[in-house]
Amino acid sequence: MLAIGKEVAKKDIEPEFARITAVTVDLSTGRPSDFISPDKYNLKNMLKSPETSITLSKEDDIAGIRTIPRYQVVYLIMKEGQLESIIVPVYGKGLWSTMYGFLALENDFNTVKGLTFYEHGETPGLGGEIENPQWKALWPGKKLFEKDSEDGALDENEVRIEVIKGAVTDKTPGKEFKVDGISGATLTSRGVSQMIRFWASDNGFGKYFAYLKSKDRL
Repeated sequence: MLAIGKEVAKKDIEPEFARITAVTVDLSTGRPSDFISPDKYNLKNMLKSPETSITLSKEDDIAGIRTIPRYQVVYLIMKEGQLESIIVPVYGKGLWSTMYGFLALENDFNTVKGLTFYEHGETPGLGGEIENPQWKALWPGKKLFEKDSEDGALDENEVRIEVIKGAVTDKTPGKEFKVDGISGATLTSRGVSQMIRFWASDNGFGKYFAYLKSKDRL
């Protein structure tokens, strides 16, 4: 694992990139697809055509994005032939803009490794704090789903994670599912919550996560 903020030699970078496998996924089925090569994928082009996009119902559109691409590209991080983690693209409506980013998960498809944004138009110093390294550092270790008390399996029908108003403390109920809110940016914070909840659900990558955990994928 490369250390953040330190200069890295090319010889150390190449092995890390070699561990990454890009896969095109059909979100309607949760299965890998050869419809388009990952290196030719363009999100905005996907959204232009009814053949490559899905219109969401008002009830399902919790992220405020109206349509999603039928196909998305995900990144599998491998170690010794086994899946170590997965990175999925996420986007959703904030206060002033659509926020685009990536969510990284452990191979349990429940534990967050990191969240980052590469494009948005939120207010600098307020909603724009989604780029603040200190805020992004609050995400690793958080959980998306709660485990069933009887059999220990994940309850994948409800995504629990959320950005709350105020700060998470040791006394906060369900603290493993909660992240500190951004001061003065309630709607941006809510947008991040809804964005993650959408893409972790069956309307997003939920079906693909289930496929990766299934025995018939090999």
